[in-house]
Amino acid sequence: IRFSYRKVEQVKSLDEIEHVPFREILKKHGLTKDIEVNLASDLPSFTGLGSSSSFTVGLIKGLLAQKGEFISQKELAVASIKMERETLGESVGLQDQIFAAYGGLNVIRFNGLNDFHVERLQVSQEVREQFNNNLIMIFTGMTRHANEIEKTKIRNIKNIHTQLKQIHSLVDEGLSCLNMGKDLDGFGKLLHENWVLKKTLSSSVSDDYIDDMYRLGLNNGCLLYTSPSPRD
Repeated sequence: IRFSYRKVEQVKSLDEIEHVPFREILKKHGLTKDIEVNLASDLPSFTGLGSSSSFTVGLIKGLLAQKGEFISQKELAVASIKMERETLGESVGLQDQIFAAYGGLNVIRFNGLNDFHVERLQVSQEVREQFNNNLIMIFTGMTRHANEIEKTKIRNIKNIHTQLKQIHSLVDEGLSCLNMGKDLDGFGKLLHENWVLKKTLSSSVSDDYIDDMYRLGLNNGCLLYTSPSPRD
């Protein structure tokens, strides 16, 4: 078994594999020998952009394809969620696996752990390009384990219920901005409002370094929005 990522592992048995998700996914699908996987990514690990779930989704789909088995997008998302939450015991959410399994620009409606509906957004190419041209990604040079941050939120869930409801209420507003294609500035303002709320969920969400960079952006033309009154 050979697995090449930021290091190379070449072993004779599953139990020798150091990369836990890789080892457990192979075990789950009954693959014990004659396997070589090479991983290449545009993003470093632990940046909070869903790379771990993307790896899980991609590996499960690839291994099943190698066995000649087909899996639907929903089945793939559910299998990846179960792998991360149940087998690996990680405190992760559900959206990263679904985004990776479906691809594209979507809104996801959750009714339960394995009960969700994915709606593809019908956004024109013009609006899509305008949207992309108004986003910027900044590499902070920092990494962190999302699993640990999510644990702090879960432990504090009773005290952040109001903020979570407020974040949820922003979804349909953002959807309207994108579908209409006439208020992308409004979408930017919602992103800011979401960030302000998200920082109240856990002290681990941000720090002084991130806050300073954020203020630098606001001082140089990024959108800032202050709600005129508290949301219900």
